[in-house]
Amino acid sequence: MFDFSSSFLELARERGLLIPLDLALVGATGVGKSTTINCLFGSYAATVGNGVNPETKVISSYNVSKYFRIHDTAGLGDGRYEDNIYAKDLSLLLSKKVKISGSDTWFGFIGVGSG
Repeated sequence: MFDFSSSFLELARERGLLIPLDLALVGATGVGKSTTINCLFGSYAATVGNGVNPETKVISSYNVSKYFRIHDTAGLGDGRYEDNIYAKDLSLLLSKKVKISGSDTWFGFIGVGSG
């Protein structure tokens, strides 16, 4: 499990980042999203599918610590119908906004992708 030091918290506050930091794992079915979560936890926190048979059907959230949360999403590529459902679920997750107490500013996810 991660050990977030006071220097991390200080850096997050300096940069105005929300705590906990949220990370959504997104990708095709069978690429290892749930396995990545298990590696980070050092245990079987997330159920892993068998081969390319999907296990994750809904978004599951895991608290790595009180400072870091990971969201395991359903895999893409299971068929048009399933992908439409998963895309809607992911859109709902990414559109969630939170407001810090004492602030007038709303915050949400920042999308980062790979090409």
